[in-house]
Amino acid sequence: MKKRVLEISSGIVHPSLMARWYLHRMLKLKYQVEAAQGIAGATRLIDGIFDAVVVYLHRRHIPDQALEALEGFVAAGGGLLAIHSATASFKQCRRWFELLGGRFLSHAKVMDFEIIPKKVQPDLFGSIGGCHVHDELYVHEVKDDITVHFSAHQQRCEVPVVWTRTYGQGRVCYLGPGHCAATIKHPIMEALIMQGLQWISGQEGG
Repeated sequence: MKKRVLEISSGIVHPSLMARWYLHRMLKLKYQVEAAQGIAGATRLIDGIFDAVVVYLHRRHIPDQALEALEGFVAAGGGLLAIHSATASFKQCRRWFELLGGRFLSHAKVMDFEIIPKKVQPDLFGSIGGCHVHDELYVHEVKDDITVHFSAHQQRCEVPVVWTRTYGQGRVCYLGPGHCAATIKHPIMEALIMQGLQWISGQEGG
């Protein structure tokens, strides 16, 4: 039986409709996906029917009920996969930062950069290699307890790009690239999304 995933996404430009469509099509290949338009849809997590939630949007405010539903879902053993602008959302909400493990600080213009794998344990992403993408490279304030699996370099500094962490009994994975639609459908990015989702939903091999 396919795992059930709640996909929370919205936007026309950031993220783009095309990027969101690529993501939705990808998720439906292996999961039973239900889509929610906007972060308020997170309250559906209290129904107890989902194994994981994917958040891909850019918004300023999060209702208390939605935040409480997300926190409770993950703390009780659910999985959260956050993509790109999720960390740039709700920047004034400390609890959102505590959940994701990172908060957006800045980015340069869209540019070419390399996603570089790091050898860390546990090795959740197996043999997935690095790649070059044309996208926004986010710089974050991050918590000490994240595990960085992929990074990039900016002005001789290492920038975390893909990280994981636990929250209560649940698992969180963040993937930084995703501003451009072409990035979402890049084979390496697709592999990272699917492997990250496999891990947060507790499937074997993740």
